[in-house]
Amino acid sequence: MLAVHTDHEHIHCHIILNNINLCTNRSFETEENQGKKSERAWAKLRNISDEICREYGLSVIEEPQKSTGISHFERDMQKEGKSWKDKLRVKIAEIAYYSKNLEDFFKNCTESGIEYVYKPNNKYKLKFRMQGQERFTRAETLGEEYTAERIAEQIEQIQKLHHNIAEISKSETSEIPEVKPTEKKEDKWADIHGMQNANIMIAELESAGIDSLNVFKSFMWNIRHDDDHTDELASLKKEIKAVDSLIAKIKHLDEIAPVYKEYKSLKGFRQSRFRKKNADVIEDYEKTVDYIKEYRKPFYADGKPPTIFDLIDKSNALKSQYNALLSEHEAFVVKRDTASKYTRQVKKYLDEQYMKRERERSQQRTFSQQKKKNILE
Repeated sequence: MLAVHTDHEHIHCHIILNNINLCTNRSFETEENQGKKSERAWAKLRNISDEICREYGLSVIEEPQKSTGISHFERDMQKEGKSWKDKLRVKIAEIAYYSKNLEDFFKNCTESGIEYVYKPNNKYKLKFRMQGQERFTRAETLGEEYTAERIAEQIEQIQKLHHNIAEISKSETSEIPEVKPTEKKEDKWADIHGMQNANIMIAELESAGIDSLNVFKSFMWNIRHDDDHTDELASLKKEIKAVDSLIAKIKHLDEIAPVYKEYKSLKGFRQSRFRKKNADVIEDYEKTVDYIKEYRKPFYADGKPPTIFDLIDKSNALKSQYNALLSEHEAFVVKRDTASKYTRQVKKYLDEQYMKRERERSQQRTFSQQKKKNILE
């Protein structure tokens, strides 16, 4: 079976085959995967796929046996400047630059919207995943400079460099009188003013209660908010429903009790005839009694079952608690829904700006290195 998927930015196929030969009962690997790796059946399948791709003008990875571990999709993304690995490398390098140690690095990764898994005793110790990335990326696949050990070493080197620069700056400026900068009001939206229709968007966000880009980012990165009471309200709603159902059952039992009381007062044939005539009510009564016994257990106090008045008080207290949280939660929902309208747009803009700055820094570093080389020569 060949399944063509278009659920991602790249069109891709899943090939499903029966691994057992119905005639010989031998597995595909046993029959075909013989000899050198380049001669095995999987390579044959790849070659057939490549031939079909070339015939229809689709891209093919040339000389795949010389691959450095970059997938076909990753290679295409690199060409377009959209590679997750490239973005991860840039982001990790930036975070390492201002981190104090490996522990601080991991903390800063989380705050920057990068998930990580670090298990020192595992074969693959460290892996990362950016917001929007489907799968984790192992550190080893990013390059030897991105393993936990190398990141820790680089952070230590950077910290030493920062210390040396600070000492030099301190000695150079020790005799210069301090000049206090003019206090300037912070622009909480400065990083996105260059966006199209930024003023309209900012006005809408502020009217919803989002007063800065940092607050907006907390929604963009799905950080837990104190005014998000989704779980608490769901739990309270469930508890209120349980109490109110129990109250309704108790009231219902009182309504049908006279029939059951009369039934119990009879004996022999008269009782049998009465039960047959009022079977539905009597069965309802017995089932309701069983329900009440079972579902009032969580509300016992000092070993005593709750009265209907105890349950009504409990219900009212839970509803008051629910309503108190609801108003705050509704305000959160307005902020969350308003933020969701612009999340993709803002994230794309910030990523573009970040990549632009990194390219400029890289060009500047290259220029500086070349300048130093020319001076030495």
